[in-house]
Amino acid sequence: MPLIDRAVIEKLKSTLPNLHVLTPDSVDYKKSLERSMRNTEKPAGIVVFPTSTKDVASLVSFGQDNSLDIAVRGGGHSASGASSTDGGMCIDLCKMQAVSVDTGTMHVTVQGGALWRDVYLATERFGVALVGGICGNVGVGGSALVGGYGWLTGAHGLAVDNIVEAEIVLADGSIVAASSSKNPDLYWAFRGAGPCFGIATSIVFQGYKQGFVWHGDLIFPPSALTAVAEFMNYLLRVSKGESSAILMMGMLPGMADPALVVQVYYDGTESKAKEFFAPLFKLRPMGDSTKMKSFAGTTGGGDDLPPGLGEVTSGGIMVPMDSVFLESLLKDYLAFVKLVPDASETIIAYETHPTYGILLHAQTETAFPNRGTFGNVIISARYTKEETAVACKEWCRAMHDKVHKEFVRRKMVDNVDEVTKTAVGEYINYDGLGENPERLYGVNYKKLVILKKIYDPQNVFNKCVDLLPRSDNAVVQQMN
Repeated sequence: MPLIDRAVIEKLKSTLPNLHVLTPDSVDYKKSLERSMRNTEKPAGIVVFPTSTKDVASLVSFGQDNSLDIAVRGGGHSASGASSTDGGMCIDLCKMQAVSVDTGTMHVTVQGGALWRDVYLATERFGVALVGGICGNVGVGGSALVGGYGWLTGAHGLAVDNIVEAEIVLADGSIVAASSSKNPDLYWAFRGAGPCFGIATSIVFQGYKQGFVWHGDLIFPPSALTAVAEFMNYLLRVSKGESSAILMMGMLPGMADPALVVQVYYDGTESKAKEFFAPLFKLRPMGDSTKMKSFAGTTGGGDDLPPGLGEVTSGGIMVPMDSVFLESLLKDYLAFVKLVPDASETIIAYETHPTYGILLHAQTETAFPNRGTFGNVIISARYTKEETAVACKEWCRAMHDKVHKEFVRRKMVDNVDEVTKTAVGEYINYDGLGENPERLYGVNYKKLVILKKIYDPQNVFNKCVDLLPRSDNAVVQQMN
């Protein structure tokens, strides 16, 4: 770890005397480096905790003036390690978590360091909810600015589709607003590639009236996979967002064998919910935690997992889901955890929200490039011993390539719509393998590169996705 010169640190402290600053010799320094996956942690040269947009702007300017690498931490869940820096300055937004609700417009204003759990708890007092993450301890900024799937996605699209305006600190330290009428080109780029362009210190989302919902887990043996997939295909065919489900394959705490967990959601009464999900109940689940609850109570997917080691990747799964292909992935999973016992907590999850809300917007309407009639496959290999890392990364790569190959095949043989034809089949929030930026952004890549050269020509914000890798300099020059 390259050390930041002591004189530079003292200069920062004198410039912003009220700022909380941690250095490698500080008591809480090691704790400040903790991330949801320990293998993404890096030893920052300095960790700073701004409390205002002005603080953030001053820190970015200071980092530029002193040639410091900059990372931004929201919730610390980045699969690629984007919230960490090796020897640079980490700007931790955890002291910026305010949430406010305008009950007239139902606009929800969220500071950049807020977590989804806190947002839902704040908005439910007003009978309002918004499209956001299912895992409550994930940061709002990091997840929403590159997509943002949630229980309301089927009805209202992605989190990026519901961003009304954002307050952004750019690479030169300036503070700007982005909306449909203010810096519209930046507004376009920020909704899908936000972390590549600046730091969102405040985001205004469109909220929606929301009451209690029916939600919980139904647990089945792996032998029920084909029947479960058949029901989920039915759900995806008929739902306009009132119902949704996520399927997970994995080892549950206290169980000796892997199981299927179907996390179900219904926006309505319990009787209506059980009527709709009756085909799953006919399969006689081994476990059932479903009940009526507040919308804030639907978070928790992964919230109780302690920080650990892991590799994450993802791909697209076309609708209707092919049960034969799902069975092959289940076999791959079972073989892997048998071969690598240290990776017994590995999971494969199918995040297949109804696509109605997603397809209300064109592929190029925002920078988000992954709309279509499909869901996400999340492949997460968790392990406890560092020597297991290589095997887990290699398995994740092999599984990613298998899923992507099938996604491309289905796009070619199925009669897909024009939007789906241009989808990339990759979700950046789950990209732990560092895919090529052109592959990640597809039809929106060239426009993003042009805007990146305008708003961040020095490539200060390069952690989430590096839109200007050095090897692409020739391409970039041709676009100017």
